[in-house]
Amino acid sequence: MKNMSGKCGADNGRTNLSITVLIAFVLLSTFYVLILMAKKSRSKRRRMQKVKTGKEDSSLFVSTTQQVSSITESFASIFQILGSVSGPATKCLGDVLERSAAVLEELNTLNCSVTGDAIAIQENLRSIELQLVQLDSLWPSIDRTVEFVNQKKRQLTELERLCTSIELATRTGKRSIRRSRSQEDLSENVPNDGQESPDIVASQSNSENDSDSDSDAPVEISSKPAPDIKLLDEEPELSLFEQYQKKKKEAEERRQEKAQSKNRKRVKKVDRGQFVVKAKKAQFKVITLDEGVKKSLEPTVNFREELLRARTAGRREKGLFRLVDYRMPPLCVRNG
Repeated sequence: MKNMSGKCGADNGRTNLSITVLIAFVLLSTFYVLILMAKKSRSKRRRMQKVKTGKEDSSLFVSTTQQVSSITESFASIFQILGSVSGPATKCLGDVLERSAAVLEELNTLNCSVTGDAIAIQENLRSIELQLVQLDSLWPSIDRTVEFVNQKKRQLTELERLCTSIELATRTGKRSIRRSRSQEDLSENVPNDGQESPDIVASQSNSENDSDSDSDAPVEISSKPAPDIKLLDEEPELSLFEQYQKKKKEAEERRQEKAQSKNRKRVKKVDRGQFVVKAKKAQFKVITLDEGVKKSLEPTVNFREELLRARTAGRREKGLFRLVDYRMPPLCVRNG
């Protein structure tokens, strides 16, 4: 549609140009004819000024009137032709002008939008350039922070080593102190004559026998208790980080055990084969298949037992005594 409208506009422009050229040519030709006629009339007047007659004046007047009428008729026909041609031409020109005005407005709006976008892009580019400059200025500070972190890591490793060495020193010191105390206690228990007590000798011999021999012979046990000295076992050396991880793991295990203990079922026995179970916020009753169901199926009233109680009035006797009572007469009758 746009191509067709463009072609129509081009054709209308060409027709309008041709019409304007024709109009200008006709006007120029008419003006040229009028100028020639005026020159001829002037020359004739100059010639006829010398000799004037009434008939010649009348003939000249008639001829001039005829020429003027023919010229006016030609002008009228020309104007009619121009009006008949210029009507649709002017309509086409108006349409073309309206379309061109609309296209110009669209072009102006597009130009404004393009200029606004270009300005926004320029501002964005400026902000990006500023950010890049700031990043370039931040690189040295980032390098400094990395160096600082590495330095702190080295210091932490050195501190861990110092702590481990201090812990080892304290452990060895405690062990040496305990050993010295145990030796002092042993020296106090030894008599002044320089001979060891029989209890200590027996304990030492027992320990040697237990460690060296695997026989099942009886062991002599002293009546006096030997000094109970507990020595600490050698523990593995752990760094500060490993100790922290161990403590964290133990705390997590305690938390999990606590959560599991909360979620565990609490069971309470109510009767034979009947239990009450509490889990979280729920509480329900459980009946076992062997005892609970059988008990629920048993009748609540024992008819046979009630009948026996009613007959015996609560006194239940054996059948042997009953037979004896029935066969033997009463004592009072036999004596009589």
